[in-house]
Amino acid sequence: MSEQNRRNNWPQRISPEVSEEMLRMPILVLAPSLVWIGVIGNLQVARRHPENTGPSRKTVQHFARQLLHKLVLESVFTEQAARAFEDF
Repeated sequence: MSEQNRRNNWPQRISPEVSEEMLRMPILVLAPSLVWIGVIGNLQVARRHPENTGPSRKTVQHFARQLLHKLVLESVFTEQAARAFEDF
């Protein structure tokens, strides 16, 4: 798919000046662990919604798994607790 075709399929909220390369650049977001635990919980709820079947679902699942792994590395969760959280 060409970049023009992808751009035509992007949500209307994304500025037309934004390139695909810019969308792939990492963004650093700092937040307390408790906030990240809340983010994981909300992602789990969204994942269970019956209409959540779009292509971004796998991206979000991957993000949540990586976030859980990071919380284990930072000793916020034990591996056992993370497994209980990880129903992705």
